[in-house]
Amino acid sequence: NSSDKRRCKAIVQRLLREIKVRAYDICLVMGDNLGFMVKGSDPFYVQFVLFQDMIVREKQLMNYRIVGNEHSIAERLSCEPSQDWFESVEDCEDEDAMIALARDTVGSNKKDEERLAESTMESIYAAIEIIENDWLQPGKDV
Repeated sequence: NSSDKRRCKAIVQRLLREIKVRAYDICLVMGDNLGFMVKGSDPFYVQFVLFQDMIVREKQLMNYRIVGNEHSIAERLSCEPSQDWFESVEDCEDEDAMIALARDTVGSNKKDEERLAESTMESIYAAIEIIENDWLQPGKDV
């Protein structure tokens, strides 16, 4: 419907004016289906496709050593092992040490959990706003 297309174009234009992407930023576009069952005497399933754009700023990329001047590209993106994993596992004296190694290697911290929760809630709030404002309607093209 042309009205939906105009609204989408207006949103894109606003984002282009308000969001600045710098030279070393990385833009990620994530998409997923959002669906739910509408109950009642004639139940049906409603499904939307949601997209979320995320910009990872240079400072964050530097923290992860993806960009930065203090290390060469080979060092930053090296596939060489940073440690001998067999040795690290053998050095664990008990199960607690093994759990600590696993947590330090692949675990998350409180800030990671907060960021994930906030990101998830932002997507939910965006979906609610889209539905409440009737910006998208089931079965209609955008």
